[in-house]
Amino acid sequence: MTDDLDQFDKQMAEIDKAMAKAPPPQAAAPAARPDGTPTKRVTPAGPPMSSRREVISIWVRLTLVLLLAVGLTVWPYDNGCGLGLAAYLAAVAVTIGTGAMTAMSTWRLRLALPHVLSLGVTLGGLAILAHEIAMRSGYAATAATWLCP
Repeated sequence: MTDDLDQFDKQMAEIDKAMAKAPPPQAAAPAARPDGTPTKRVTPAGPPMSSRREVISIWVRLTLVLLLAVGLTVWPYDNGCGLGLAAYLAAVAVTIGTGAMTAMSTWRLRLALPHVLSLGVTLGGLAILAHEIAMRSGYAATAATWLCP
């Protein structure tokens, strides 16, 4: 076993000598295309520039969808079955869709607070939808119907 370690030390010493004789590494040359022309270096893009109009429109959209989401919790019309339920579910779908669309816009523009709020609205809409489906699929303790008798 000692012979193996001695052998290993000798090999490492030879490698160290070879590395000392070698010229220092140079910076990598830019890659060339097959036709020999060098490729252009592209700098990474920074965060997108957002205009004041875009930011204001996102906040207006977010405020409206937040009001709709709050309005869904105190929906004043009959939404037990039939057309009332269809209108209610359409409003829930608008809430989910607008929240998701706003979340994508805020992600693209790197707006943190509106992004979190729009994700909350989207998840809230999905929770309301899940509640309505659970009541009508037999999962909840109280059963409801999709169509009025």
